[in-house]
Amino acid sequence: MPEFLPTFFQRKWLMITIIPVVYGIMRYLQDIYEKQEGESPEKVLLSDTPLLVTVFLWLILVIGIIYFIGE
Repeated sequence: MPEFLPTFFQRKWLMITIIPVVYGIMRYLQDIYEKQEGESPEKVLLSDTPLLVTVFLWLILVIGIIYFIGE
């Protein structure tokens, strides 16, 4: 069984990216409903710094996992 666990977890690394995706969706919904900025999604994305940081973090995580951990 100990030999099985590392192989299992190596295939599941992309599940870590669920956390920033859920946060980004919740942050976007908060901006739409509380700030009434739903008319232009690009304005919401580019004007909200935490949302923009979340997108870049997700991108870095995906690239890092695919190219460095997934070997």
